[in-house]
Amino acid sequence: MDGIWTITMAFTLPLARAAKKLSPKRPTASILGPHTLASACGVLMINILFLVFGLLALHAQSWFQCRMWDSTDVSNVLTIGDNYETSVIFIISGYQYISSAAAFNFGYTFRANWFRNYVFVFFFAVWSALLFGATLSASNLSCIWRLNCDNDHVVRWVTSTEPEPIYNNWNTTVMPIGFRWILFALMIVNLILVCAWDYWVVIVNSFLSKLSSKLSCLPQDSQPATAYTPPKVEPITLEKKTSIASQDVV
Repeated sequence: MDGIWTITMAFTLPLARAAKKLSPKRPTASILGPHTLASACGVLMINILFLVFGLLALHAQSWFQCRMWDSTDVSNVLTIGDNYETSVIFIISGYQYISSAAAFNFGYTFRANWFRNYVFVFFFAVWSALLFGATLSASNLSCIWRLNCDNDHVVRWVTSTEPEPIYNNWNTTVMPIGFRWILFALMIVNLILVCAWDYWVVIVNSFLSKLSSKLSCLPQDSQPATAYTPPKVEPITLEKKTSIASQDVV
């Protein structure tokens, strides 16, 4: 499912419309410029911190102390995901795909308002609703991702004919409702912070704009720039030629 999130977000993000009026400043043209690096690295660091916060919140739960994943068999990749650590990582990092795309949807003065990218906003709302629903409820919807699920509600995979049971000692991945709301709060705060970082710090911040302008306008040498003098063009005199038809024929 995370593959579908990333593909739809990546392909709809460039559909943002251009602004109706030209901006007084041109967009950054440097991949390693201050705006690009500050945006990418800032969002990455915020996402890593919230992923760590989610795992720390999980390990602080009393009900989790006797349900840690302690299996040493990692031979079957389809069965090692039925644990609470994987569920938390899936919820937090899965929504970070969506929230990071929302932050990158801001276009400053070069593009139209973010909500005018209608296709992107549609997929953002759909994927957010699905992930929020799977996080806060234990239902057939959450069992699609084997999240908040037990053996009584498991659904079959696309490649199987029978539902696969939950592969852990407790036959369940259902989390307490209180902890689900903690994860929901982390997702919302994560979304707010990455959007605030990319808009208020990276785009609106005048310091980055001035730094980017200085880096893009550095003189090639220490000599002062001189006024441009166009070359002199000598006038061309065309000789008048007499056509053959006008000459006397002997």
